[in-house]
Amino acid sequence: MQLIDCRAGRYSLAEQIRLPLTIPSATDLFFSPYYTIPLLYRGGLAVTVHDMSHLVVEEIAGNWKKRLCAQTMFRAVRKRASILFTVSNFSKSELLRLTSGGREDNILPTHLGLSPEWSSAAELPPVRSRPYFVCVGNVKPYKNLGRLVEAFVRVRDRLPHDLVIAGKSDGLITGESAEFFERVRNAGDRVHLTGFVSHEQLLSLVAHVDALVMPSLYEGFGLPPIEAMATGVPAAVARVASLPEVCGAAALHFGPLQVDDIADKLLIIASDPEQ
Repeated sequence: MQLIDCRAGRYSLAEQIRLPLTIPSATDLFFSPYYTIPLLYRGGLAVTVHDMSHLVVEEIAGNWKKRLCAQTMFRAVRKRASILFTVSNFSKSELLRLTSGGREDNILPTHLGLSPEWSSAAELPPVRSRPYFVCVGNVKPYKNLGRLVEAFVRVRDRLPHDLVIAGKSDGLITGESAEFFERVRNAGDRVHLTGFVSHEQLLSLVAHVDALVMPSLYEGFGLPPIEAMATGVPAAVARVASLPEVCGAAALHFGPLQVDDIADKLLIIASDPEQ
């Protein structure tokens, strides 16, 4: 195996120039694990499409430059890729719904796999002393964290748990609003934004939680609840996008726009983790 170093920012002009020049001329098939492909490359191409958020999620698609870039890329991907992998049947249906042209028989839904270290994560020492729920993901509007915080605040006096949101919360181009962070501050010392955590901290944080909650409005797959279940931890997830497909009956489901429903599920999963 030969490792070829090619450094360029994602979505950048440098990426479009350097990649085609770096790919060896004898390459039979270039695999892109993301939908941004080297447009000037003319060899065989395989691409993974994780989701269509750049055409669907309001805070991203609302930027016409990002939307135009995504439309251009997805059009090229559909036309030129020999094989397309989507991480769920939902993502395949979204790709077909939002793009046209190209074949359909070369789109293969292929669920994501898990690192084996999740099965032994419970052996790590716990990182928190109080019982807690955890939500894993960058703090962005489509993650629906505002409603999760509101739901938790409604029932916190009936629970011993804290709510921990593990994910990057600063420096994001499409980060949460000032109102969200004010809501978190008003929630007192029961809601915690950890910011970025190391991989080992994340393993422990998930393995020792009472339940993982994923209220996202849009996910192409949704790894955190699967990772949680691999450690033996129950999960409650939004009844939208790919999450019902990926989690099935193994998770508790709620309407992500219904704060009362989220709150009810927090009470249920806290009182009976087998739900």
